[in-house]
Amino acid sequence: MLNELYVDDLINSTSVTTEVLQLSEDMIHILSEAGMNLRRWATNSTALHEAWKRVNVDCRETSEESGVPLKILGIIWDNVNDNLSIDIKQFEKLSKLVKVTKRVILSACGMLFDPIGIMNPFAIRMKILLQTMWESGISWDECVPSDIKATFLEWTNEIEILKQFKIPRLYFRRPRLLEPNISYNKPSDPIDSDLDSIKEEKRMVIVSLLTNVASLQPLLNLHSYTNFDKVIIITSYVLRFTSNCKHGTKRITDNLIFDELFNAEEH
Repeated sequence: MLNELYVDDLINSTSVTTEVLQLSEDMIHILSEAGMNLRRWATNSTALHEAWKRVNVDCRETSEESGVPLKILGIIWDNVNDNLSIDIKQFEKLSKLVKVTKRVILSACGMLFDPIGIMNPFAIRMKILLQTMWESGISWDECVPSDIKATFLEWTNEIEILKQFKIPRLYFRRPRLLEPNISYNKPSDPIDSDLDSIKEEKRMVIVSLLTNVASLQPLLNLHSYTNFDKVIIITSYVLRFTSNCKHGTKRITDNLIFDELFNAEEH
């Protein structure tokens, strides 16, 4: 629970209604002993919302019922459609500015509160613009040059596009490849037993000379696979095999983990 508290907000998620109901009751009990009252609970589950009401848990209405956006760490959560969006009301006054100074641009950057980084491609442009102004020696209340002002106003006009930006909350769930119900055949390793008996590995330098580039064939022919997930899994095991050969005393034999799958996708 300590890793799920953010100042005065508590955020958690699970796929089983009974489990999260028990979890919420336990959290309320534990924190009440410290004099803290957990209230205004919100969920995207109608069944859980009704269950909370039956046990007198203080829960809030959905964003549609109340007409007030539900915010989580500055991000708007539509708990009916279960998606996330950006609150841009604070940016509306920027489009009406006549005088643009370095102070104004810095203030605009400060309005960008984005704890999960979904606006980084949009925000980075203003950070670069601030660096340019800093290098130019522009004072805080001096009107910026016309080219910088044009860039800033163009950026403020694009803020309207963020209204249409919605991302499913479930997108941030762990990769599907790590789901326990995903089954696949683990390739057999014919040298597993031999590696256990090897006490010492002798290394030798091998110098190879490439004479015919045209004769090289790809290690994996992606056109032979109809499922990208299979390619990632196979690549993960190939990379694991290579790592096990290099580090005989630290061999990995368990199920694939996220780092291995991510590394395979990078390759």
